Amino acid sequence: MASTDPVAQSVRPSASRRFRGVGSGLGLLMAAGSLGMAAAPAAGQCQLQQLVPADPGAGDQFGDAVAVCGQWMIIGASRDDVPLDSAGSAYVFRFDGIGWIQYAKLVAPTPAANDLFGWSVDIDEDSVTGEVTAVVGAYLHDAGGLENVGAVYVYRLQGDTWSFREKLLAPDPLAGDQLGQAVAIDEDWIVAGALRADSGGFTDAGAAHVWRKTGDGWAHAARLEHPQPQAQDRFGVSVAIDGVGTPSAGPAIIVGAALDDVPGLSNAGSATVFRWWDHDGDGVDSWALEQLLTDPSPGGGDNFGQAVAIAGDVAVVGSWLDDNGQSNRGSALVFRDLNATEDPWAFEARLLPLPENADDQFGRAVAISEDGGSVVVGAVGYDDGNQVNVGAAWLFIDDGAFWQGADARLEPLDGQANDGFGNAVALTEDVVLVGARNSDGVGGGASAGSVYTFRRAFESCEDCDGDFVADFLQIQADPSLDCDGDGVLDACQIDEDTVVPGDPDAGPFFCETGCDPDCNVNGIPDSCDIAAGGSSDLDGNGVPDECEDCNGNGTPDSIDILDGVSRDCNANGIPDSCDILIFGTELDCNADGIPDACQIADGSVGDCNDDQIPDDCQDCDGDGVADECEIAANPLLDLNGDGILDACQDCNGNLIPDFVEIAIGQNQNPPVILDCNGNGIIDDCEIEIDSSAPGGPFYCEDGCDPDCNGNGIPDSCDIASGFSQDIDGNGIPDACEDCNGNGTPDSVDAGTTSPDCDGDGVPDECQIAFGSSAPGGPFFCQSGCDPDCNGNGVPDACDIAEGTSEDCDGNGIPDECDPDCNGNQRPDGCDIADGLSVDFDGNGVPDECDPDCDGDGIIDVLAILFGIAQDCNGNAVPDACEIAGGDAQDADGDGIPDECQSITGDVDGDGLVDFTDLLLVLGGFGSCPPAPCPEDVDGDGVVSFSDVLLVLANFG
Repeated sequence: MASTDPVAQSVRPSASRRFRGVGSGLGLLMAAGSLGMAAAPAAGQCQLQQLVPADPGAGDQFGDAVAVCGQWMIIGASRDDVPLDSAGSAYVFRFDGIGWIQYAKLVAPTPAANDLFGWSVDIDEDSVTGEVTAVVGAYLHDAGGLENVGAVYVYRLQGDTWSFREKLLAPDPLAGDQLGQAVAIDEDWIVAGALRADSGGFTDAGAAHVWRKTGDGWAHAARLEHPQPQAQDRFGVSVAIDGVGTPSAGPAIIVGAALDDVPGLSNAGSATVFRWWDHDGDGVDSWALEQLLTDPSPGGGDNFGQAVAIAGDVAVVGSWLDDNGQSNRGSALVFRDLNATEDPWAFEARLLPLPENADDQFGRAVAISEDGGSVVVGAVGYDDGNQVNVGAAWLFIDDGAFWQGADARLEPLDGQANDGFGNAVALTEDVVLVGARNSDGVGGGASAGSVYTFRRAFESCEDCDGDFVADFLQIQADPSLDCDGDGVLDACQIDEDTVVPGDPDAGPFFCETGCDPDCNVNGIPDSCDIAAGGSSDLDGNGVPDECEDCNGNGTPDSIDILDGVSRDCNANGIPDSCDILIFGTELDCNADGIPDACQIADGSVGDCNDDQIPDDCQDCDGDGVADECEIAANPLLDLNGDGILDACQDCNGNLIPDFVEIAIGQNQNPPVILDCNGNGIIDDCEIEIDSSAPGGPFYCEDGCDPDCNGNGIPDSCDIASGFSQDIDGNGIPDACEDCNGNGTPDSVDAGTTSPDCDGDGVPDECQIAFGSSAPGGPFFCQSGCDPDCNGNGVPDACDIAEGTSEDCDGNGIPDECDPDCNGNQRPDGCDIADGLSVDFDGNGVPDECDPDCDGDGIIDVLAILFGIAQDCNGNAVPDACEIAGGDAQDADGDGIPDECQSITGDVDGDGLVDFTDLLLVLGGFGSCPPAPCPEDVDGDGVVSFSDVLLVLANFG
């Protein structure tokens, strides 16, 4: 498969293949309103996780590079400062069946500042041995006294541990080569770019080095160069390898040279494919040029080759500064190996995003799936309409005829300006990974970096609870989160305003419309309650019985009604008692438990006036006939025509209708006023029934008129007649609002003739306790009085407000009334707060005032605390003081209260061994009961002569 024309451009697309977009019918995955986002990813692009390291740090740039193979992922953080500034690191994550979790952190075996270890990464699992190997580039590593020669580090999974295996250097290193700018590994091969190596005599033309596995190590196998190197080509800025190749060809390597000058076009860029094969027919395979790829429509400054990927017969090359009508919007080009004898790689499609914008830099990173069927392209400069350079990535899928996905955009749910999302991409069979090395991550600070994972499929995927984990993953991890198995989290089917009583940990819930009922408010959909047996559903209507048991008897209402336990006269499926008492949908004026409408309908009660109110509820005289009907039959029963039977208008029970009694009084000479306020009610019936006012008895039991002065006349009449003044016009006689008895209502008096220091409308003398001997009296307060602790005749609050008294601790009590145990004219609390006194034991009393029973200058509490004094019984009094004061016995004179010592032979525990103890032992001779007994002095379980001897030995 030799190529005789190193600059040949293949532009021969297969007749059956062309490019098209998916169209806009994918819809939206999820609304991101809860995160303040204006846009959401397309339907197929389900964000699964946001990955950050366990030890994030500002400026680490976690996500510089990302690679994935099977269950293993590696992420570079080249500016991680642990252990040295920008020494760099790489993190290994493992898929646990639900999501990616951090497994290990890799650092160089001899890290050095500014090596940028982690700038490039790759990972691979050997298809034969199963060995998992990771490679990490540190392109600014110094070696052999040469600066920035670069290095590649190899790590292998051994058992459960990632171990350093080997450090790879170019066999011919020069300062500034920058080996490790890009790395790739697949099967038995490692390739690394050295974009500033000199090649063919040209400065910074670039090169790529290849190593082959040999037993347990790696041997340098080849140095690859551009077929026509030129200065500053930067060949090696990107590399990719397919260590298996196609059925008809061996392994392949593709190397980008983003600044290659395609004839006449500066920095248009190129990519070169090398193949492991016997190109010269000598029977020995070697790495040889297969084809130089360029953009079929090249442009100066396009940087074609900035990113490359290869798998089987498909290669993708990023051209991130391609203009294509708009400056630097970028593109990615797909080439396919048609297995031709010469120039097998044919241009197939130019991938472009929708929408296309200037400066998107689409193609900054590219990746291809192992089967060659999917491509992901990063666009670090994409603006989402609200955020500048937040970045994006696009997923394209080969359906056999088209590359679909022009509008299948991937965006982070928490994207911010200048995150650079899309600077690195990778994908597996199921998952797409996108790095955002300049994002703030989660708790890491500016440019800590993040990596996001998305579904690699054009299918619906929800995150209804907004926790950045796809719902299906949560359900897969814990099926109980979807009790009804409908694929929707239970929390997203219960109304968002639901609060489960007594369970603060329940929820939150997320449903806004069309929610599943949770009638018992237990945080579980009703259908699941029933299915799990947590709730019964005896009537089988899908509603838990407890939600259909209005009378709380444990049986659903429908069954109560069916069994005749509950009446349902109106046949609405609800027991009558609940209609009346709980829901209020039916009236029961006679309180007999049967809705009025039912009784009227069945004729059990009358409704002579057809107003749907039983007659006995409109029958003031209790004769069984509605008043309205009685009056209609005999108008003389309502002489004043007010619709009320005259017999029912006799509030004082003297058998004379009130209106008649009032009229008789008015017609006497002189008139007797029985209704002073003219409201049609006799005054006696407006004053409380137990009033002791003259002129009684009185009859009012509810809603009575006040008679504050107890003269038997409603206050309103006293005022209206001029008998009582109401200077402040509040409807209360002034005499009832004159706490100091000076003839002026308090509201007028306060602040004028009487002081009112706190402005509450009450004279101060009425707020200080009656009988106070303070100057300025007399005082009149009987209850709820304001304190006047200093007895100066002014409420304490006013003393403090006016500055007459200090209140240094703000407790509302003048300082002179607060405790001052040390007599320094300052409250103890202020002494302590201001540091003038110490309160070591925190009892609110300065230590100098605390007890010091032995007068040694150390308070008892501290003496005990620091072991200076003993306190065996824990009563906060030193033992020596208790003994000296006679509060504790010390029969043996050892300075320890007897109560704290067990004295051998002291059977009765009085601190002495005496004749009484001897008698007790003699009286208890024999075996002790199961529990220990005091008479058993030696504790051998038997009261015997040996116990007597012990008592005698300790006598005294």
